[in-house]
Amino acid sequence: MGWDYAAYEKALQKSFTLHKPDGVTEGNGPLQLTLHAAESPLEKAWIEGLKSLGFPVTDPLSGRLGGPNIAPESSDPRTKQRSGAANAYLDPTRSRLNLTVRPETTVTKVLLEKPSGDGKAVAKGVQIIAHDGSLQTVKARKEVIISASAIKSPRLLELSGVGGSELRQRLGVDVIVDNPFVGENLQNHLFIGLVFEVQDDVDTIDAFFRQEPDAVGAALQDYDSKGIGPLSTSNMALGNYVFGLAYAPFDAPSPNYRAPGKYVSVAIELSHPLSRGSVHTTSADGAKYAKTSEGVAIDFCYLSNPLDLDVLARQVRFTEDAITLAEPIARYLKPYTKSFEDLDVAKEYVRRTGDGAYHYTGTCSMMPRDLGGVVDNRLRIYGTCNLRVLDVSIILLAPTANPQAVVYAVAELGASFIKEDLQ
Repeated sequence: MGWDYAAYEKALQKSFTLHKPDGVTEGNGPLQLTLHAAESPLEKAWIEGLKSLGFPVTDPLSGRLGGPNIAPESSDPRTKQRSGAANAYLDPTRSRLNLTVRPETTVTKVLLEKPSGDGKAVAKGVQIIAHDGSLQTVKARKEVIISASAIKSPRLLELSGVGGSELRQRLGVDVIVDNPFVGENLQNHLFIGLVFEVQDDVDTIDAFFRQEPDAVGAALQDYDSKGIGPLSTSNMALGNYVFGLAYAPFDAPSPNYRAPGKYVSVAIELSHPLSRGSVHTTSADGAKYAKTSEGVAIDFCYLSNPLDLDVLARQVRFTEDAITLAEPIARYLKPYTKSFEDLDVAKEYVRRTGDGAYHYTGTCSMMPRDLGGVVDNRLRIYGTCNLRVLDVSIILLAPTANPQAVVYAVAELGASFIKEDLQ
């Protein structure tokens, strides 16, 4: 089994069950996905407005984007609760005799041994801090698999002696596998947004986000009695943008600020950033910072590639000039004064208000070693024989949007590799 799109799509399909708006269910995977239809007048207007600009409606699960759609949500329509890795994959297997879950336990390093000569390093186990604070060793009989995120997986590798040779000079770490690409190629989706006030007679969910008692009470009642309302959905329509039915504090006094009135918000995301950052450990003491966010240096390098800035600035102008003037969206909005006719003004807005999503990828990239790779096509760390990384950090190029679906497909493929190699 390889990494062509057919294999990827098969792995992705294996991961979920899809519940469609008409009640039809497709697939038989552990993760439960709910696909809603556009219901509110504003959601319908968003879709029709983008269609009028030449962006046809797309199937969010087709692998082909470019037009408006309602994003599928990781929720089970039968319980109206979130579906995720814990309740979809872990809970059904907790009773297995070959599974031990160690809560409140942190791995501080992988214990690697490098044989004499040109042999590959062997992972003998891991060092952990147990829930009682004691430092312990867990031995590996076959493999060690790291799934600690695009931020912590490279940090753990460096603490274990897998990284650039400068680790010895900088931190005194004994470098067992010399690979300067560990922690490099960090990517994230940068986003900005615009907010537009809507007509007074248009329904939004601003009152709910302002936590007004009547709106919160109505939302709780809708969710408890019917499983509907703002507590049952992320309230987003997509289409290379994110359209929300409330004020979002893109350019506000604080992240918690919610303006009075009624609004729609359009988030503009840089789907394929060209800027690259890095993440590296700043201490050789894995135990000292094991349960904190310290001991690591993250350099996002947002907008370090000038094309990223140019693309986002032009998208700001396009949103203001075209999308919000398209019918039938325009009829729901109050008149507004354009702010970004000057491209330099739009660029300054991007610099000042841009923020990163939690979509980090790329820091243990799967590609040839001489091109910057950290893992091979079986997800093994180059220079080791039984150490793998299996998480979002192996993704070489950031996917178009939230990498959640890609992560499930990668996990399914990775699991198949592990089982094949154990036979």
